Amino acid sequence: FADDAAVLRAAEIAGVTEFINRHPSGFDMPVGERGEGLSGGQRQSIAVARALLLDPPVLVLDEPTNSMDNSSEERFKTKLGEIIKDKSLILVTHRASLLSLVDRVLVMDQGNLVADGPREQILAALKSGHIRVSKG
Repeated sequence: FADDAAVLRAAEIAGVTEFINRHPSGFDMPVGERGEGLSGGQRQSIAVARALLLDPPVLVLDEPTNSMDNSSEERFKTKLGEIIKDKSLILVTHRASLLSLVDRVLVMDQGNLVADGPREQILAALKSGHIRVSKG
């Protein structure tokens, strides 16, 4: 079980406190069944907070900022970067802006591994066209 401090820590890192603190009911705000009273970005923040809650040694995040606006994504990236130094992060994303969180990049194209290596090397190869991926 998670104590209050762990809940608050996970909520802060995932950006949940940003919208919770604006609501008059705070953490008691009604959200409705399946989070229907929340925006897509808010639901996504709560899902990320749940993943962070028990401070796992390995995090698997699939498009963790897909529904977040740019400023929320930047805050999340900064806060997550502070806590993953002693963790393994497996990040599935189409957003190049999140790649600063990882050291190694694997590029998949239609289910096939087309590149695997250090982040800077892979990004340079993608930019120069040495690695090509399908569009769509």
